[in-house]
Amino acid sequence: MNSTKWMAQNLNTKLKGAICYGNKTTCKDYGKLYTWEQALRACPKGWKLPTWEDWEKLNDLFEYRSLVDQYRFDEQYAFGGLYRGRYELKDDVAAYWTKSELDDEMAWSYQIDKRRGALLKLDEPKNNKLSCRCIKK
Repeated sequence: MNSTKWMAQNLNTKLKGAICYGNKTTCKDYGKLYTWEQALRACPKGWKLPTWEDWEKLNDLFEYRSLVDQYRFDEQYAFGGLYRGRYELKDDVAAYWTKSELDDEMAWSYQIDKRRGALLKLDEPKNNKLSCRCIKK
């Protein structure tokens, strides 16, 4: 994807405090959920948590409607995620931490909402649990 290499799956690393909902299959299929502080440490060596700008560059490559489209987003490019672990939204909303910090208590997330056809930059309390994708340094 241009010059930035993205992980093909949501992060599913063994990190104290990271959680998955349900059983091990859920973690395998959707990855774990992390607080912002955990997300900053979760990417493997040689990888990093993307900034809001990195997500915007990805969006620019596929155009707004393409990332929201279920087939292109989930199947072709292997993206997907749990939104705070609520299974009823797992096929409709994907929420990811960015490295971009708002203040001491809040950080930016990048959320793809297929139901509304929206790509959203939302501020989240850093103790919320969201999915992670990493990019190559």
